[in-house]
Amino acid sequence: MVEKLTLSSLNLKMSTKSIIAEVNKKAAEFIADRRNSNNAIDVISFCQHGKTPVVLAAIEGLQNIFTTAISSAQLKRNLSNDDSSKLPPEEQYKIWLNGCYTDAKKQLLSMCSTGEPKIQLILIALLSHTRVNDELITLYRTYLEYADVLFNTMELVTSILNKETKKNDVFLHNVYHLIQDLTLPKTLKEDRSKSGKAFLTFKPENGEAKSCRADEHKKCFSTLYLTFLSQKLSASLYKKVLISIHDKIMPRMANPLLLADFLTESYNIGGAISLLALNGLFILINNYNLDYPDFYGKLYQLLEPSVFHVKYSARFFHLLNLFLSSTHLPGYLVAAFIKRLARLGLTAPPAALTIVVPFIYNLTRRHPSCSVLIHRAETTDGFASDPFIMTENDPSKCRALESSLWELQTLQSHYYYIVSIDSRQLEQVLPKLETDLSDILETSIDDLVKKENSKKYKLNSVPVTFDPPKGLFGAKDCPFNDMWSL
Repeated sequence: MVEKLTLSSLNLKMSTKSIIAEVNKKAAEFIADRRNSNNAIDVISFCQHGKTPVVLAAIEGLQNIFTTAISSAQLKRNLSNDDSSKLPPEEQYKIWLNGCYTDAKKQLLSMCSTGEPKIQLILIALLSHTRVNDELITLYRTYLEYADVLFNTMELVTSILNKETKKNDVFLHNVYHLIQDLTLPKTLKEDRSKSGKAFLTFKPENGEAKSCRADEHKKCFSTLYLTFLSQKLSASLYKKVLISIHDKIMPRMANPLLLADFLTESYNIGGAISLLALNGLFILINNYNLDYPDFYGKLYQLLEPSVFHVKYSARFFHLLNLFLSSTHLPGYLVAAFIKRLARLGLTAPPAALTIVVPFIYNLTRRHPSCSVLIHRAETTDGFASDPFIMTENDPSKCRALESSLWELQTLQSHYYYIVSIDSRQLEQVLPKLETDLSDILETSIDDLVKKENSKKYKLNSVPVTFDPPKGLFGAKDCPFNDMWSL
């Protein structure tokens, strides 16, 4: 007599690892051979196991079984059970498998209300390690308008991040897509609770119910994001977070200063990461009194030739203009930025120069103490006698205020006439109003080419050579002159 497989017999005779291996084996056998279809019933029964690792293995097994069945057209919905015995065997099998799918779905849905975070089916499925679930997560996010669903989701995702060991890029992408741009309730009336009082949530640690008010959402949100930001993020995901941190994360934090370590570390990395960390860090300094005395020194060091070629160049110059807008900044500091920009302009592409030159003049108008750089323009012999130290990373030691803007005199001979015209303002009285940079920050080389191509030039003649041609190829004794004539 063959002993019938039951959960109780497995508990007595097999270890947890052995049971998990048995679950995985049965799921694999089902997928490999249709003769093992009854294995689906056994895998469903494992969902009632008392140990969480076994339940998780059963959930994954059911996912593999029914994903395979659906993709191979073995599973079809809306099949009638009437007189199934009269149907062909293939149709009978589909009806039976559809019943198994219904039983599995009921079993899994019942687990969603257990309060145990490790077997919260929906989040486990959404935060996959192997598949990007953007569409499914977007659908799930529609339920996050309910305060209780939102709060439980944030707590459970935090718990998963703390306990999960396989945190690959796909998993972290799914997590970020789920938690990005969360909208927190502002008042008790936005709890979506009938009484307007606190609603019940579950503790991730033990599943016990606890009371929660709407003002606790910020604390939960803060914990969630601090946990997420402590993960090893890919470069692309890192940049996405930094782009949105000032308007989608910081305002929802219980204490935005908790982001100081993350932002300062990002600011010190260099390159595009540093550029994107600028905004959030400046907000902490300006609005939350973060003490960062070396902010402008680091900002000065970001002015490298590559700044004109990165994807976020326009964003950087917008922020740079904002950071240098205060009239209380010391003259030596602003002069250092002016000189470094002017020196970089000598090798910058024309699209960048259409921004840099007006930017320099704006800074000079804004800070009259720097006008000496313009008035001293004719007293130096350019690079040879320039006291400015380009290689000095400390703006207080680069001797910018002792220098002049001879670089703009050089740019007056630039091949692009717009740059040449802008640079000639050096010889004129600067207007009192600053140039509006908002319209030119996004200028690219393609924009300049399209602009020039759209113009209609009226030219009567175009000189193409200095000397009149003497023959087809220029030489008088060329043999082709006997065969061809101009």
